[in-house]
Amino acid sequence: MTYNGSESRAKTDIARKTEEDDQLRISLNPLKTGAVVLIAATLIAVFLNFLPVISFRPLAAPRFLTQSRAALLQWQSSKAEEPVEETPKVIYFQARPSAEPTPPPAITGFRLSAYGRELGPDGFTTYVEDKPVVLTLEIIPFMSHPPVEWIVSDEEAASLTVSNDKKSCEFAALKSAGKIDLTVRCNEAEIVMPVYLWSNEA
Repeated sequence: MTYNGSESRAKTDIARKTEEDDQLRISLNPLKTGAVVLIAATLIAVFLNFLPVISFRPLAAPRFLTQSRAALLQWQSSKAEEPVEETPKVIYFQARPSAEPTPPPAITGFRLSAYGRELGPDGFTTYVEDKPVVLTLEIIPFMSHPPVEWIVSDEEAASLTVSNDKKSCEFAALKSAGKIDLTVRCNEAEIVMPVYLWSNEA
């Protein structure tokens, strides 16, 4: 009987201790909740007190990145403003070897005619009132447009009207001047003959 009493007392002690622990835990729950609320309130108060000091600013880019970006923008704008110059295309042509200039053919015959006959060293005579004298030049060998020069020594006394092929010329007396010279020249050939200019008026 003694054994049973001790066991019953032990169970009663354990039950009482368990009940006390439960009551203690229940009594501590409001304290824990209050402590948590107190800590949270303290943190919020501290945050609100230091809020004017704390400023949230975006992180600035490093200076070298800003300078590089500005330089890149400036370079792009300058490239956009500058017109793109096209490289001129150079085409090379191989030069042909220059040929030696062909010398003019040697003149073997050089005669001046008027009134249907060849003129001699005495020349011819014409008057101011007469029609112009038609002079014809014959060149051997034949040339279609020879470089012929017709020249008078006194341009106020006579006029010359040369044809397109320069092989004929109209000689007109402008005033009575007596003897003047008519020169006909082509390459190395030349004729110089006298022409007498008179007037029929007294």
